[in-house]
Amino acid sequence: MGLGDGQVDWNTSVKPGPNEVGFDYSYIMAATQDRVPTVYIENGEVVGLDQKDPIQVNYQQNYEGQPTGKKNPELLKMKWHHGHNNTIINGIPRIGYMKGGKAAQWTDENMADTFLVRAQQYVMQHKDEPFFLYYAMQQPHVPRTPHPRFAGASGMGPRGDVIVEADWCIGEFIKTLEEENLLENTLIIFSSDNGPV
Repeated sequence: MGLGDGQVDWNTSVKPGPNEVGFDYSYIMAATQDRVPTVYIENGEVVGLDQKDPIQVNYQQNYEGQPTGKKNPELLKMKWHHGHNNTIINGIPRIGYMKGGKAAQWTDENMADTFLVRAQQYVMQHKDEPFFLYYAMQQPHVPRTPHPRFAGASGMGPRGDVIVEADWCIGEFIKTLEEENLLENTLIIFSSDNGPV
């Protein structure tokens, strides 16, 4: 759907977004997990943003003094590939350059839990009325960062581990529907974009 009109100022309300095209509530990531800015957006506002540390994003040029995956491999917890070698956030090199917004930055290993809890909360808050929920998971999209409880779970490396994590999240979400007596009256459509690459 895209966010904003042209050059986005991440330090103000980000519009247009999901709320401007018909969603009553949205809790999303700004782009994909492998791009900057690495922040959540709730109803058009960056979650946890400290206005004294504004977010700056540039997809063409780095900010002075900011380390990158290409020039600073010693700072990485995973090797870069396919052009994911720009700004380093949480030890992971990204596409694009970012400066600021430290308090708002996500922790990759917690993303699956964050989105699952938000989806579960939405169901519990709207269980007494018809609702539509678009629950977009970030796994198994790169950078493939499973929560530590799933690291090594598949025996097939990080890609397998995040698939196990995604499967667990779906199971937990379905459990919520069961516990709220909604499963038999809920249509679930499971789809993928570039996960099967």
